[in-house]
Amino acid sequence: MYQETIDKRVIRTRLKLFDALQQLLEHKPLHAISVIEVTKIAKIGRASFYRHFNNLEDILKWRLEYEDKAMSYEFLAAQNQPFADLTLFFLRSWMQRSSLLACLIKANRMDILEELLCKDQKALEFVFEGRITDPRIPYRPQASSHSILADNRATGYITVMLSGLLSSILVKWVTEGKKETPEELSHIATTTISTLAKRLNNQA
Repeated sequence: MYQETIDKRVIRTRLKLFDALQQLLEHKPLHAISVIEVTKIAKIGRASFYRHFNNLEDILKWRLEYEDKAMSYEFLAAQNQPFADLTLFFLRSWMQRSSLLACLIKANRMDILEELLCKDQKALEFVFEGRITDPRIPYRPQASSHSILADNRATGYITVMLSGLLSSILVKWVTEGKKETPEELSHIATTTISTLAKRLNNQA
């Protein structure tokens, strides 16, 4: 119980710091914001800030990882669903967190999201199972042995490509006024990715 209380206190403190940074990003770029400004708005001491973070970028990284962890449990429970359903789940989950995405965009740090997606192999491993060539079908054991998708050397590059594509779709959606529905964005993403996957699978 004591440890749980401490953990909740840590989360509360970090959320206050994130909220303060988010407010400041409405008026100035990240490089022009100081730790003192953030702690003043959050009403948290400077020493306390450095017990939690080394710099302002760490606040963004923590907030992103905090949300990603919350989503990962749901994602793993749905990981055997068709690729189209997984893509819809992914996009809807992040669209519901559009204020965080807007914060990353204003800070010019969407690269943090891309890095997180690349590290989260579980969230992207379905790319290498061959099923994205047809978004409607569920899990398929593996890609053709002659496919580039079966080449371990290509795995990292393909992961980067996919994470970049998905994060770019989210950036465009936020910056252009969030007009599309999750279903519309998912259709755009699955059509694009599946077309690419078919070409990769056909390569010997």
